[in-house]
Amino acid sequence: IPPHVLLCTMNVEAKEDGECLLAQHERISVIKETDQVKALQTILRDRDTHRSDFIFYADRLIRLVIEDGLNKLNWEPTTVVTPTGQEYQGAKFNSKICGVSIMRSGRTKRSEERV
Repeated sequence: IPPHVLLCTMNVEAKEDGECLLAQHERISVIKETDQVKALQTILRDRDTHRSDFIFYADRLIRLVIEDGLNKLNWEPTTVVTPTGQEYQGAKFNSKICGVSIMRSGRTKRSEERV
């Protein structure tokens, strides 16, 4: 995926418009609509959802979008030494990551993008 990718969830009612948008812009990536994503979107769209629940579930959905984006980045193998002195074969990002703060109701989403 090229840099400057927009990650989003697809509004169920706007799938046709969303598919047109995807066809026009190759840098848009829509996360897979799992039952969990659909449930989160349902809670967020319910006018009876309490503010604290809205914030909790919006944060969860944002984390899923960020996780999906991280899964699209290039990784390279690396070896680290654990506190017990053992070697662990793992992975690390192939390049630097730049996060951009997104404000919602006066709160930043930076806490959700910590790796």
